[in-house]
Amino acid sequence: MSTLNKHLAKHTGEKPYMCGECGYRATQKVHLAKHMRTHTGDKPYKCDQCNYSSATKSNLNNHCKTH
Repeated sequence: MSTLNKHLAKHTGEKPYMCGECGYRATQKVHLAKHMRTHTGDKPYKCDQCNYSSATKSNLNNHCKTH
């Protein structure tokens, strides 16, 4: 999907990517991939100071501020 098409999707509300598990729809494939972690339990972002792991990098960054 081109940058222009991604931008236009914001205005049209088009969400061509759908989750087969729950019906969630996304404007971008990467957003659907991130959503799928809620079903798989995948937590690829690991803290290097403790055993915490997260499905999103932003949650890991927030966690790391506690150390």
